[in-house]
Amino acid sequence: MNSTATTPSAPVWSGVVFDLDGTLIDSIPFIVETFQHTFVEVLGITRQESDIRSWIGQSLRECYEREYPDRAAELFEAYIAYNEAAQRQRIVGFPGVRGLVEALIAAGAKVAVATSKRLVGAQIGLELAQIDDLIATVITHDDTARHKPFPDPLLMACDQLGVDPADSVYVGDAVVDILAGQAAGMSQIGVNWGASQAGELLAAEPTAVVDSIGQLQSRLIRQAV
Repeated sequence: MNSTATTPSAPVWSGVVFDLDGTLIDSIPFIVETFQHTFVEVLGITRQESDIRSWIGQSLRECYEREYPDRAAELFEAYIAYNEAAQRQRIVGFPGVRGLVEALIAAGAKVAVATSKRLVGAQIGLELAQIDDLIATVITHDDTARHKPFPDPLLMACDQLGVDPADSVYVGDAVVDILAGQAAGMSQIGVNWGASQAGELLAAEPTAVVDSIGQLQSRLIRQAV
């Protein structure tokens, strides 16, 4: 009787580091709304949505300091107050995220999150994505002096996971995520359901761009044969 050998699933990269907003949680519309609310409340203006989307993934405080240095602290506090008060009601995890993370762990990958959110917001986001019990390594805005597009948060995540950045991938929805991954010496996968448009992601020349959680899983895990 012939027997057929089965090769178990294996991760393409030993370390997989995810962005949070727009990658694991459906938060981009609420982020845009929060920025606009803050601008109206503090400055009596609105901004183009394309401007706001280009800031997503960067340090919130640094965005305000760059755009409105004289009002940055006031804008920051107004943003945090509005956003964190309604986050649980306005944000959900993308369907399939928990299954993806479970499959990565089962395949032997080490998984982390590196986000520009503060710790409180990141913890809420992981709960909403229903993966807070699966991911122990979470790098937030509070953990590094420099933020994306600098590689520091990603490198810290790799260090805590005990993986080589060269054998790791960063998964994100924004151009700043791709740039941070490149600066860290990691592979990069852009996801087409968040802050950036496909053309913007492709122009940054990532390792790959995907259109669905299923495509992402196929890129991250070598399937059993």
